[in-house]
Amino acid sequence: MKLIIMIFLFPMAIAFGQDDTSVGCGLGTILIKRDRTILSAVIKMSSNSLLSNQLFGISSGTSGCNKHRLVQKQLRIHQFIVRNYENLQIEFATADGEFAQQFAQLLGCNEIPSALSAIQGDYKLIFYPKAQNTTEFLTRIKRPLHHGGCVI
Repeated sequence: MKLIIMIFLFPMAIAFGQDDTSVGCGLGTILIKRDRTILSAVIKMSSNSLLSNQLFGISSGTSGCNKHRLVQKQLRIHQFIVRNYENLQIEFATADGEFAQQFAQLLGCNEIPSALSAIQGDYKLIFYPKAQNTTEFLTRIKRPLHHGGCVI
């Protein structure tokens, strides 16, 4: 009997003193950290749901949440465009180059040469007039990338 009790109590002893993250992240999880009761879990879940702060936390990386990997990927894509726009403009004209290949890889293109050729075919539509921001640039480049075998 003692062995059975120890088997059930041992995991609780290990978890004692650690933050309870069983309901995920959000304001409720931040406010009520070490209370591991069912009631506290319900309060955490309710506050996270009612205030809709978990969605914001996941997309922004705040409230004890990590950014979702899709948000992280989109952020990397936008940063790459900002840092390398002129290089991309030059290399997409020839459908070759290190920056163009890295960009196609970042977008998840399986057939990079065909994707770069498709971009080259729509070069003027993509780059002229100059896109006002990275979102507009990505909107313009989606059509040729889709035809070039990329899934965005």
